[in-house]
Amino acid sequence: MSDDTGGIDRNSTAEDVRDAFARVGMDLTTDADAGTWSARVLPVEGGDRESQLTGEGASEDEAARAAWQRYVVLQQGIGTS
Repeated sequence: MSDDTGGIDRNSTAEDVRDAFARVGMDLTTDADAGTWSARVLPVEGGDRESQLTGEGASEDEAARAAWQRYVVLQQGIGTS
């Protein structure tokens, strides 16, 4: 069965999302400003991804999931092997 979200869902924590990004060679950082959380994703050193992804939310978890969702959309689904 294919998993087009890489195992990340609405119950996933920021740490879950951080781990998922690490598996694809990317690094998730989060920061709060005036009650809004933002997530930023960059390739880790030596990673092969060039795009920068961002997400925002009312919590760290929401911001991380928003960045992951954007990644999934840009990749047209993840799938599992």
